[in-house]
Amino acid sequence: GVELGRGRNALGADRDRNGASAAVLFAHYAGQLGEAGKYRLGASLLATSTRGPGTEIRDTDPRGVEVRNRFHGDIRVAGLDFHSQWGARGPLGAPVLSLQGEYFRTRHAGHLAYDTTAVALGPVDSTHEARRSGAYAQAVWQFIPAWRVGLRYDRLSSGRQSVGSANAANVVPRSHRPDRTSLMLDYELAEASRIRFQLNRDRARLGAPDTQFFVQYVVTFGGELPASAQPSKSQ
Repeated sequence: GVELGRGRNALGADRDRNGASAAVLFAHYAGQLGEAGKYRLGASLLATSTRGPGTEIRDTDPRGVEVRNRFHGDIRVAGLDFHSQWGARGPLGAPVLSLQGEYFRTRHAGHLAYDTTAVALGPVDSTHEARRSGAYAQAVWQFIPAWRVGLRYDRLSSGRQSVGSANAANVVPRSHRPDRTSLMLDYELAEASRIRFQLNRDRARLGAPDTQFFVQYVVTFGGELPASAQPSKSQ
């Protein structure tokens, strides 16, 4: 499939002209895993560019003072995804295991206007290229009809970036790799509602990990029409 779009914010849009400024190309392939299993593989590529005012990027200078930069150039995001499931929910409530994961890689190539609000040095423009990546993987096991337990791991990588000589002393290289581990247990109250307990160990902030606990009530509205209310094939 192909999608065309236009956005106002990051990943940015080419605002100085009309028309679509972002395109996504994706493909999926699905198959069976024995009699009770199924899987789907996917790949996608997003391509866009930012011109005009550009995309704002908040950063810190070598002294730790926050500065605002603007990026102008081309952006590419490539992704791979995987989902599989074993078992099926039936009248006997057979166990169901679901595995899911995604990997993304971004590339920014263009020009960076450093410190556009003149907090430190004032605007300094140079070439800029950055590559970053991120991924997550999760497993959810419905071990008895109404109960599920799940484990998820997320991670981002700052990757690498290069700038022109004008900004070589201003842009601080990043080496932080934030990650998060999540454990959840939920109970299905009814067909369309469940209560969930979740514990996170979040290391998104450098040197300041968080332990988070959530209690959620999830409800879904709507559903399929009963057989008596569905239109016949002749209609």
